[in-house]
Amino acid sequence: MNLDGGTYYAFYVRVSTDAQDERMQHAAAEPILRQVPRDRLLVFVDHGVSAAKVPMSKRPELQRMLTLIRSGQIGTLICYERDRLARDPYEYVEIAKLLISRKVEVVFTAASARAFEGNLLVEGISAIAAGAEAQAIQRRVSDAVKEYPAQLFGYKRIRGDDGYVRYFRDPRHADAITEMFGDISSVRSFEEFMARFESLRRILRRTEAQALKMLQNPFYAGHVRRYGTYHSLPHVEPIISLETFTAVQEKMTDLAEWTGRALDQVVEGIIHPICGLCGSAMAQKSSVGHEPRYECRRGGHRANIIDLAWLDEVVLEQISTRVAELNVDALRQTCSGFIRRHIRKLESERFRVIEECHEKSLAFARRFSPGFDNKLVEHALREIESLEVQSASLSEKIQQLQAGYSLDITGLMDLVQHALSTRMQDKGAVRSLASMLFRQVLVFPDRIELLAYYSLFLNGGEDHGATA
Repeated sequence: MNLDGGTYYAFYVRVSTDAQDERMQHAAAEPILRQVPRDRLLVFVDHGVSAAKVPMSKRPELQRMLTLIRSGQIGTLICYERDRLARDPYEYVEIAKLLISRKVEVVFTAASARAFEGNLLVEGISAIAAGAEAQAIQRRVSDAVKEYPAQLFGYKRIRGDDGYVRYFRDPRHADAITEMFGDISSVRSFEEFMARFESLRRILRRTEAQALKMLQNPFYAGHVRRYGTYHSLPHVEPIISLETFTAVQEKMTDLAEWTGRALDQVVEGIIHPICGLCGSAMAQKSSVGHEPRYECRRGGHRANIIDLAWLDEVVLEQISTRVAELNVDALRQTCSGFIRRHIRKLESERFRVIEECHEKSLAFARRFSPGFDNKLVEHALREIESLEVQSASLSEKIQQLQAGYSLDITGLMDLVQHALSTRMQDKGAVRSLASMLFRQVLVFPDRIELLAYYSLFLNGGEDHGATA
């Protein structure tokens, strides 16, 4: 770590909940922090801030640190792991771009953390891995919330003397909920559905979205759905029968046919757009009887509206174009440059190991006579053998990387482009690809602008405007 210059050293710590402990991150960084003069160390702590739930712009200590980095006051960042900075891939890429542009030295202190390479492409791949881990955590939390919600309309959550939580029907709403499920299970047309649905949701004082969510929640039948199968929840008093709930799900399927679209489409666009007039995230507006759309709800921007289907069509077209026009020469140059730098780094480390092994071997020969045998000899031999193993391992890694020079980048790109084109019907895959390709999608009243990551590899350039 470089201790020269007049810039400060930043130590960033984040834990997701108030109950989590920061000590592990402090302990991992302690050997490095001891080398930093106290008057040049700045500590930033976001305690109880989930990177998966709270956007980067609303993490106060992170923003304070990034502001100092932008102003050139921080030269070194010390952090436990990449996911402490951000779990969202494009948020992490934004941070990495800033660190690279300001030439900030980054030191990750976790034992398993890979060194910060200063290469945006490599860091982007690391961000994708962190994003996948965050999604796995969110899935586990989501599963727990489905079985033990903090609160649910129509239920009273009670913790017994034995410490276990149980759910009992709330007599104020249970009968109306039973009536709603019973009536919806027997409708035969879209008009009948809308008439009963509107009447009952108003009685329950639920919004359209809230009522639809209730109709699709098996918790009201005392069940949870896992891997396509319903499982009973013994801690829940059912308000309706499972038979009634499944009958309602059939009507939900009919509703999708009557309206010409699936209900989940109202919440699943390919990418969430930003209002180009004010820079705020656009809100989704949807209802059972109308096509979903995005609109800006800020002041005078309410006229800035775009249909979700039209936006998806534009994004799909741009993904196809960008994937088909990947800049193979730029990719080859970047990959080869990264391989060369990594080889030089490994060769330098191998040279150091060989020198140390040579010095220890000479010291061993001077110190011990042939046939001498005790614990000191054994320890010295183990050290020399360990260095020889390290040297052989580094040689093998260097040979593997040198073989990468003959990599057929053109053939690899053909393979990647073919694989991507075959997955364009998989909306989940398309959504992930869009989040990796495009930093933002800006919607204006007369056009759409897509701001791309990795512009060096996209022949279309960094920013692309499509007229809506």
